[in-house]
Amino acid sequence: MGVTPDIPDGTPHEVNGWTLDPEPYNGLPWFGDDGRVSVLVSASISGNVYAKVNDERASGAYEYLLGDGDESYSLERAVSEVVGWMERNDPEEWHHPRLEPSAFDIPEGYSLDIYSLGKQKTSIRYELDDCPEAVRVVRIRIEGYDSTDNWTVEINRTPITRGHGEEIWDPEKGTDLLDVLARVRRVATAIEANPSTVTVPDRGELDIEQFTSNAPTPSQPSSGQMELGHFGGEA
Repeated sequence: MGVTPDIPDGTPHEVNGWTLDPEPYNGLPWFGDDGRVSVLVSASISGNVYAKVNDERASGAYEYLLGDGDESYSLERAVSEVVGWMERNDPEEWHHPRLEPSAFDIPEGYSLDIYSLGKQKTSIRYELDDCPEAVRVVRIRIEGYDSTDNWTVEINRTPITRGHGEEIWDPEKGTDLLDVLARVRRVATAIEANPSTVTVPDRGELDIEQFTSNAPTPSQPSSGQMELGHFGGEA
């Protein structure tokens, strides 16, 4: 757990497109103009100081600028080094190396429920905004390991599906996440256009071919734009 430190004297509120806004976090965060990325300087209860840069659209999408819990950094030194980093790095140009931009091209009629980067595993989940009466929730989940491009695609349709979702596609190992997401958008479009495709079959009867063989063409991607939230923390 972090604590909100006092702002050192002389700390700039604006640096090269980054603006200090302490409200969302325990710490000293600067945000890019569109709120997509942030830089956070924080201290633990024991006084250890760290700093990281974070993509606000996903959980765990950060990189440390100063080592986690490195006691050799005072708050003043940490702020000074982070200000120097922001002076050299435009917020619009920083991107987390493990994030797939097309994941934010959310299928029409859906919300991005989860985009989570764990230490090894990645999870992306879309949720249908308006569910048919027969189900309470329809979610499509892509999960796997981006280091090896080993993915699975599942659908959860409560109450037909209880607990874990139903696997509908096991892409060949090495299939790029970009290609997996392109096919998932076709699945999502087919379900949104005809919800009975997920309400009529019993558990275990779903297959990706029934969604993609005659699926309507997904709408034009939205260039990765979405409503931003603060996901914070590790997955």
